[in-house]
Amino acid sequence: MTFKYILLPVWVSAFRYHDEVYRFVVNARTGEVQGQRPRSWVKLTLAGLAAAAFVAGVTYFALR
Repeated sequence: MTFKYILLPVWVSAFRYHDEVYRFVVNARTGEVQGQRPRSWVKLTLAGLAAAAFVAGVTYFALR
C-alpha cells in the first residue's frame, strides 16, 4: 500500500461563540466551506413561518 501526498491550499480555523468552539475548513482552490456554524432557532423559526406565509399567499391569489 502506498500513499501520495497532495499539497492543496486549505485554510483551517476555529472561532468561539457563546462559550462554544466552532471549527471550519476553507478550500482555497474552490472556495468550498465545510464545518460547523452557530444556528439561531428563533431566526430559523421566523424564516420558516415567513416562507409558509409566502406560499400560502401565492396559493391564495393563484386559486382566486
